[in-house]
Amino acid sequence: MHRQFYKHIQTPPKALIIIKGANHYSMTNQDNPRDPSRPTLKQPQAIATIARWSALLLRAHLLNDSVAFNRVYKRGTAHDRATTVTSEPPQSIRSQP
Repeated sequence: MHRQFYKHIQTPPKALIIIKGANHYSMTNQDNPRDPSRPTLKQPQAIATIARWSALLLRAHLLNDSVAFNRVYKRGTAHDRATTVTSEPPQSIRSQP
């Protein structure tokens, strides 16, 4: 379902960052046993991973941090095996050499 939402975003920038083994409650201090999607990633690791990628997105767009931007839009998961990143930078960046 999340991939369908990503595909429908017509104007980049856009990023879909999937944390392998996490569910909707993985960013909270406690899981909800009623969620049919059971997490396989330990809660502390899930929280740290979600926080890291949230910070990268915020730094890239709010602070114009080139290191964070490159991580989200160019390098992706090169140093993070717990995630899958699909992203498209803004059109102005893609058209640069």
